[in-house]
Amino acid sequence: MSKKASQEKPATAEEKKPVEDVQVEQSALGRRWVLEPADPKRTQNLMRKGDVSLIIAEILNARGITEDDVLDYLDPKIKEMMPDPSIMKGMDDAVKRIANAIDRGENIAVFGDFDVDGATSSALLKKYFAAIGRDIEIYIPHRVKEGYGPQIDAFKALQKDKKVSLIITVDCGASAHSVIGEANDLGLSTIVFDHHQAYGELPPAHAVVNPNHESDDCGLNYLAGCGVTFMAIVALNRELKKRKFFEKQGLNPPNLMKLMDLVALGTVADVMPIIGLNRAFVRQGLKVMNERHNMGLKLLMNAADFKGEPVVHTIGFVLGPRINAGGRLGDVPDLGARLLSTTSMNEAAHIANELNEINLQRRQEQEDALKEIYSDNRHITDDFFIALADENWHPGIIGIMAGRIKDECYKPAAVMTYDEKLGLWKGSARSVEQIDLGRMIHDAVDAGILEGGGGHKMAAGFSLKEENIEKFKAFMNEKIKEALNSEPLVETQKVTSIISHSAVNMALAKELEILEPCGQGNPKPTFALTNVKVKKIKVQKDKGDSDFFILILSDDTGQGYLEAKLFVKKDSDLHRLVTDPSQPTLHLLGSVSVNEFMGNTKVQFDVKDAVKDSPDLPLKKKCELGADSPKEQTEEQDKKPTKKRARTPKPRTPRP
Repeated sequence: MSKKASQEKPATAEEKKPVEDVQVEQSALGRRWVLEPADPKRTQNLMRKGDVSLIIAEILNARGITEDDVLDYLDPKIKEMMPDPSIMKGMDDAVKRIANAIDRGENIAVFGDFDVDGATSSALLKKYFAAIGRDIEIYIPHRVKEGYGPQIDAFKALQKDKKVSLIITVDCGASAHSVIGEANDLGLSTIVFDHHQAYGELPPAHAVVNPNHESDDCGLNYLAGCGVTFMAIVALNRELKKRKFFEKQGLNPPNLMKLMDLVALGTVADVMPIIGLNRAFVRQGLKVMNERHNMGLKLLMNAADFKGEPVVHTIGFVLGPRINAGGRLGDVPDLGARLLSTTSMNEAAHIANELNEINLQRRQEQEDALKEIYSDNRHITDDFFIALADENWHPGIIGIMAGRIKDECYKPAAVMTYDEKLGLWKGSARSVEQIDLGRMIHDAVDAGILEGGGGHKMAAGFSLKEENIEKFKAFMNEKIKEALNSEPLVETQKVTSIISHSAVNMALAKELEILEPCGQGNPKPTFALTNVKVKKIKVQKDKGDSDFFILILSDDTGQGYLEAKLFVKKDSDLHRLVTDPSQPTLHLLGSVSVNEFMGNTKVQFDVKDAVKDSPDLPLKKKCELGADSPKEQTEEQDKKPTKKRARTPKPRTPRP
């Protein structure tokens, strides 16, 4: 393993700014479209080094992938990208303490967060210890009755009832200074594995491993809590081999690759960027997940009626919400961790069905609360920061609500509810790309406005006294205003390339698959599809305040046939544009995908936004992928089933 963390990083704003090319100032959804920059010389170098086409090289270039990183990006392998875990501050001390506890037969407990990242981190340790013949306790706090993070009462109970002498916190603990201090007074040893932004003095634990603390420069600050935990397991496995533990116990060292489904699950569900080592984790993890070795995941997919091959979307919209549901609304907060660590089919089936039911309840409560907000326009404000509070909202849904409101208004948003036990208002906040929310929440704590808080750039949690709510709103509004530095708070959609109707074909769709897995930090390429018309509406389904469309697109002369998918609010300008009976010429923003249904395989364009044609648009130029691009698909061709063919990977130059 390399001592250096291998990772590709997106180009910084400073690197991109000189070559930004604004194509649309205001779209139907109020966005700016900005063409991603691509240095021609660097693009050519990436084509040669990665053995890829021009369009793929342009995408890699725009994402800041270097010639040194391109092979790892295109074919990410954990074995080649995994750094030595010892580069993480505190890791060696942590694993030695755990190994000593194993040697001495100490009772160990894991204290995890109540979300998917906490559940996967806890299950990773539970399954690893089971594989080496040891059992450990898992403790997940109740969101309402106990709250977030380490709890001294829980620590005391673990010490008294389970005779625990070592507690490992996962996906939490980075700011639990007082609780860990009290644990020290009780004679309890603690180790912290966390990934939340943290500053200043570390908690007084035996060891703290947090690549997102300002004192750690290992370069792995993009890992989820489960990623940090997995790195710790790798280091612990190595330490036990060094001590000849497996020989003495007559055991084979566990196959750690079988745990990668949990790492992928926690990484994607916690919306961590799929870059660098995370890319390798998620890619391998999805393969393991598809093998359905984990009993809990297998039966959860069954409960959700999911039968296909899992992808990033499956984690984000099928598995993640259901596992989260137990910690959000359930009275048994450890359901997720138990589901992911059990080997009992009966237990897994029972928990999977229970989580499925709780998730339905969660969705209904969330939708009811949001309808109330939208009907009263409570989310409409001239401020840069949206902050809403209601004592009747369940604390388990306020994070999702904040995310939905943020998406609706493109402003950082916080949703708060009252915690009677603490006598404080507790909030969850979500941010937009321009604003580092986690840093601002820490600043508000330092300013004495918040009682506590922490998180990431894009998400954070906090607590405050009622008399400070207005101060908090004003503080955040001013901080965001300063951060914007007179720039507008407008959503910017990066455009990978400008393409024409005839360029959207199966060849392009298949070529783009080399970029998978796509998600946070590595999104599907977004294209501006120029000069098209909505030839007809093939499907229109009423989804309440929104409509689902399948559109048939032609070029601006009425020629060609291309299916497009769109989910859009009924009262929006985008809805009016695509249903305009005059069939205006449009420029669409979206991604290219392959749709497989009942034996038919077709390419489709997934629409995200649009702008009506006008003479002064910078988009008024056609861009073909090349003279050899296949001709546009016809309606007759669209109806024919397409046989799947195995994709033959191109030979690559061996690594030195």
